[in-house]
Amino acid sequence: MKKYLRIVISVTLIVCTSFTLTGCWDYSEMTDLEYVAGVALDKDRNTKEYILTIEVLEASVSSKSIKSSILQTKGKTIHQAFRNAIKNSGKKLQLSHAKILIFSRELAAEGVTPIIDFINRDVEARNDMWVLISSMSSASQILMKSKTSDEIISYDLADAIKNCKEIGSYIPIEVFRLIDDIENECIAAMVPTVRVISQQTKSYTEIDGMCIFKSSKCIGHLSGEETTFLQLMKVRKGRKAKYVLTFEPEKSQKVTLEIMKATKKIKPRFENNNINMDVYINMDVALSELAEKGINFVAKDNREELIKKCEKDIENKCCDILKKIQYQYGTDVVGFGCSISRNNPKLWKKIKYKWNDVYKNIKTNVYVKINIKYSGLTNKNIKLGE
Repeated sequence: MKKYLRIVISVTLIVCTSFTLTGCWDYSEMTDLEYVAGVALDKDRNTKEYILTIEVLEASVSSKSIKSSILQTKGKTIHQAFRNAIKNSGKKLQLSHAKILIFSRELAAEGVTPIIDFINRDVEARNDMWVLISSMSSASQILMKSKTSDEIISYDLADAIKNCKEIGSYIPIEVFRLIDDIENECIAAMVPTVRVISQQTKSYTEIDGMCIFKSSKCIGHLSGEETTFLQLMKVRKGRKAKYVLTFEPEKSQKVTLEIMKATKKIKPRFENNNINMDVYINMDVALSELAEKGINFVAKDNREELIKKCEKDIENKCCDILKKIQYQYGTDVVGFGCSISRNNPKLWKKIKYKWNDVYKNIKTNVYVKINIKYSGLTNKNIKLGE
């Protein structure tokens, strides 16, 4: 009897608990929601309200493709602006599919902390959204550009970011990594810039260059070309570089090198109360494009001369960029502070609270070593006929 009673009680408990364990804690019908692909943020100069431009996904029963439309709303806070969007759409916005977050340059200069704090706290928002800063007069212009019917601008931007290692003119960053860099004492944050380019009847987006931050505020900008050389020096390990660099070792003799592998070492030296940073860059490259005529850079002697000139060119450009960042902006985006922290923790404890001031007075040296590993399917220049 006791055995059967025990079985009955066990079955009853299982049945009862199963009702509480099934389903979702925050159940919503899909038809009650608008799924967000990307968000652009501006600020009204007069009212000081946030202006949200939101790209939402639209699924059509008659079509297999997913399209997008644009909503625009305002609010005194980011959260209020999102809620106010319900007035336009009649549905609650769902951020779980959002991939892009775009700030206006003006808003980034004021400080991005309130926005990324909301994204980081909200249970529905993704903190791995890619962050961009508009180089146009507003962030909304990026999402409101003219587009084809089946184009989803935010997702196109996300796809472009995935292929950043092939380009080199920007360094992608997610919300969570931006938060880490803003909170980090030994490296400053950077965010890529985006713009709309119009050509005849078409327009497209282009990600190129980086905005430089001091704390949570944007204070300056590097061009796409400057960023390609900055990437060779940055402390953080990111995607493996596979982009190309173009040089002109002789007048009208352009040469293109494709990076196959690039490594760097940053070694702090402490002499007579001065801090010196030695940056060593080692590059394995492919000789991917030669001048149409003239010097045969594949030949051993000419190749060695080419290597020396390219090494010197990279060293000079890297030094110019370091000086610009150091003296014009005074913020350490390379991560020299991180190298000091690892190599001399005692010194770092003394200087970390005044690192931006100390950083302006450090001396930097760049040393580049290039190894040409591959020269394509031919070792000759194309000779033009008479």
